[in-house]
Amino acid sequence: MSDRRIKKEIEELKKIYPELDYNNKTIIINNKKFIFDSNYPFNKPQVFINEIKYLNLVKPPVKIQKILDKKGYNCLCCNSILCNWNVTNKIENILDEIKYFNKTKTNIKYILILDELFQKYLKIDEIKIMIYNFLIDN
Repeated sequence: MSDRRIKKEIEELKKIYPELDYNNKTIIINNKKFIFDSNYPFNKPQVFINEIKYLNLVKPPVKIQKILDKKGYNCLCCNSILCNWNVTNKIENILDEIKYFNKTKTNIKYILILDELFQKYLKIDEIKIMIYNFLIDN
């Protein structure tokens, strides 16, 4: 592992996350754990949230993914930094992605709930589109 690279990343991250803990090739920030091998940054870190592999959390169940495909959402897992890792990526980029994916997953839940409501009570497509666009853009 490039000690200089990881030390620099830790230094920057501690400004944003003072609770950061680093020990034996592992960074812990709140409930997120990053484990590095000796080839970091050429190899991606293993990432866990609440001891669950991050990519397992990002990948939706098949039933949900089919709905998402119809709505135009790409596979979140396939678009993850960890699936498209390169040497310029940093831990901060993964943390930003986690925030983005959490927001996206919340919006997806809202859209699925709204779909149910629209099918039962609202038949005006223009209003549906306005609400979807609001959720996607925010």
